[in-house]
Amino acid sequence: MACIGPYSQARRLGPGLLLSSGVLGLVPHTMALPTAREAGIAREPCQNEEEEEEDGDEDEAASAADGPSPDPPDQLEAELWQLMRSLRNVLQVMGSGFHEVRLAQVYAAGPGAGDAASLCRHTLAYMRREAPSVSPLISYAEVPRLPKGGCVEIAVIC
Repeated sequence: MACIGPYSQARRLGPGLLLSSGVLGLVPHTMALPTAREAGIAREPCQNEEEEEEDGDEDEAASAADGPSPDPPDQLEAELWQLMRSLRNVLQVMGSGFHEVRLAQVYAAGPGAGDAASLCRHTLAYMRREAPSVSPLISYAEVPRLPKGGCVEIAVIC
């Protein structure tokens, strides 16, 4: 857990009210966005993809001309995985947890963030891994960009 600015990660405003700042999926010790491989969710190539790589130089030439093709779903999943770990830690330090979340504010930027419904479902699924009965309101907003080039940022109210 580390801030990228001069602000608190969370603040308790009396009994029963906790506000978190927006949390990005940054790896705490590097302050960089995680790769899918770091998050342990890198997609393994399927059998057909491996065969295609062995087959032809034409495909390689076409791919090289197009440049690298990042896999946004894997990057989004890596960021969301790291973000939820960091958010869980912030909540624990404040004596709370996902079971107390009443509102999750999801901010998404860029094409890598996917669609609103999918991102909100993933957010809820991550929370329910630790708090199966949690049922917060989820608000979603698309923003032009997020700090550090992130795809998603989440703030919660408990």
